[in-house]
Amino acid sequence: MSLQGEIALSIENKLRVFSRLSKVPFVILRAFSIYGPFEESIGPAATVTGIFKRKYDLDAPITISGDGSNRRDFIHVDDIVTGIILAAQTSKSDNQLINLGSGTDFSIKQVAEMVSPYSKYDMTLKGYDLKVSLADTDRMKSILGLKLNHSFSESYPKIISNQLYSLQMDAKKWVSTVDMNLAPWILNSGYLKPKHSSEARVLSP
Repeated sequence: MSLQGEIALSIENKLRVFSRLSKVPFVILRAFSIYGPFEESIGPAATVTGIFKRKYDLDAPITISGDGSNRRDFIHVDDIVTGIILAAQTSKSDNQLINLGSGTDFSIKQVAEMVSPYSKYDMTLKGYDLKVSLADTDRMKSILGLKLNHSFSESYPKIISNQLYSLQMDAKKWVSTVDMNLAPWILNSGYLKPKHSSEARVLSP
């Protein structure tokens, strides 16, 4: 187990002790590999999806540690937020440990291929500590009723080519026709795609 994993497990155990002593219910949400726009790409908090996005932006080659066979379960940050809200709204989640993931894994090589067909492999670099990380999503579905809005194989390539992709997806949830009439700048921002052909003229190319 990695140091981060040991720290997380220690916090979970302390939370259970606190709950028994205080009689305050808890819920533990274990998020798997989170991805989305504007994620960390430099430093210890950098994610593989963020690093690959930065390489794409810099038109730099992608270097994969090891053979790229390590597999990860990726879940969009928008779905993570929805899961947190649902967990807070139901008592069914009391004292439960729930995984937040997609239930599907991708190899690091597959992720790199979504970004560029040209990758370098460095077998001298240490690969990821876990060979496979895959979420059991049964509790996520039965307790939270969470249905994911984002498919990694579809969402990530769009994020690579356009950072506003997720903002477009999110904005559609709360921007109505009335809002667009009162604040047409929303369309010009690029956050929304036109719903009607008449709106296409105000969108930036």
